[in-house]
Amino acid sequence: MKKNNKFFKYVSLFSLTSFSLHASERAYIFCYSPNEDTWQWLKNSSGDRIELEGHWKKKKFGRHSFSFFMLENVDEIYINYLQKLCMDNFGQSYYVPQPAKTSILNHSWDVFALSENKFLNAKMEIRYRFENSVFRPTDNCKIKIPYDSNRSHYLNESDIEKIVKNKIC
Repeated sequence: MKKNNKFFKYVSLFSLTSFSLHASERAYIFCYSPNEDTWQWLKNSSGDRIELEGHWKKKKFGRHSFSFFMLENVDEIYINYLQKLCMDNFGQSYYVPQPAKTSILNHSWDVFALSENKFLNAKMEIRYRFENSVFRPTDNCKIKIPYDSNRSHYLNESDIEKIVKNKIC
C-alpha cells in the first residue's frame, strides 16, 4: 500500500510540474524603432528584461509561415501600455513592442497577437518553404517584412497574405 502511495505522489507531482511547464510560455520584450531600424530590450527598474506569459504559435499559409506570441488575458489597452513603456524608455521612435523567444541578441522578427487572427503591425520574418522541401532549415528562406505605418495597427492573416503574395527568396 505504501509503495502505491509513493508512486501516486511522484506521478501527481510529475503531472502537475508538466502541466505548469506547458500551461504558458514566456517571451522577452524588445522595443523596435522603424525609423532607425534598431531595437532595445525593455527592462524593469532593476535592469532585468521584462517577460510576458502567453503561447508561442506558428501560422502557416501556402508555403509561408511565421511565428507569433499570443498574449494571455490582455487587450489592446495593454499593447498601448507596452508601446508607451517603449517610448518612455527609448524615445518616441521606439513605439513597436515585439516578442523574443530568448534573451540573446540573434532573435527572429516575431509579432505579438491578441488572438489567432489579430497580429500587431510590426517588423515580421516570414519563412518560405521551397517546393518539394522536407522542412529542413536549408529548404527555407526568410523574408523580412518591414513595419509599415500606412497599414492598420493590427493585421489579420489575409492582410499578411496580401503583403507576402508573390514574395519568394
